[in-house]
Amino acid sequence: MKLTNRLLKASILLSIAGLLCLLTGCGHEEDYISKYCPGSCTTIKGRVSTDNGKTPVIGATLLVTWTKATYPLGGSTRKKAVATTDTNGNYELRFLLRDDELQDGYIDLTADFLDSDYLSCQTESFWYASELTRDTVIVQNYTVAPRATINFQLTQRADSQPTDTYQAIFKYKLDAADTDSCTAIVDPLSPYRTDKIPVPANVPVVVHLIKTRAGVRTVEKEVLTLQPDEVRLYEKSF
Repeated sequence: MKLTNRLLKASILLSIAGLLCLLTGCGHEEDYISKYCPGSCTTIKGRVSTDNGKTPVIGATLLVTWTKATYPLGGSTRKKAVATTDTNGNYELRFLLRDDELQDGYIDLTADFLDSDYLSCQTESFWYASELTRDTVIVQNYTVAPRATINFQLTQRADSQPTDTYQAIFKYKLDAADTDSCTAIVDPLSPYRTDKIPVPANVPVVVHLIKTRAGVRTVEKEVLTLQPDEVRLYEKSF
């Protein structure tokens, strides 16, 4: 999946923090202070919907945690608030940030529907302490779609040369109003390469296969639409 520098940095941080927790055991606290929190509260709210925003996703669970990784080993995590979406797909998380949480670490919003039934372009939702105040209000909407998978298989021709290259780009929109497409990239040189590409069902996915052979660059374009839970084998030669 194509990552911005900020998301890449966050992914590395989260991976390191998770590894440290496995090795040493992070401190996990339940620090829930819900909508009744006293004084100035940090608020994260939004709506979860599908079908280009027309249909609410009801009963989805969202959790916000604060995490600080202590190097080289250790760290701590506090669960700050949990909420479920209502009949209109709306949710609201209200919580009190402690003094130390405003100085260091980050808060992370996770959603249970992104790991199972649905796909979203919003893969990471996190904010560093430097971006927050106690009365910060964050609006985080999710436009989602049922999940499907493209199993990308490329067959290399016998006359292929070491200088020949390829790249497969998968683009789609979950909301017609979005100015930018969601993008996943299969690049043989990427350490994050995967041949199983999660894509939205019932949404056109535009595939660009970019190949360079003997210094000549060609682009093949195809549009695929998958059904929910479908795993489609997508074979190309190179």
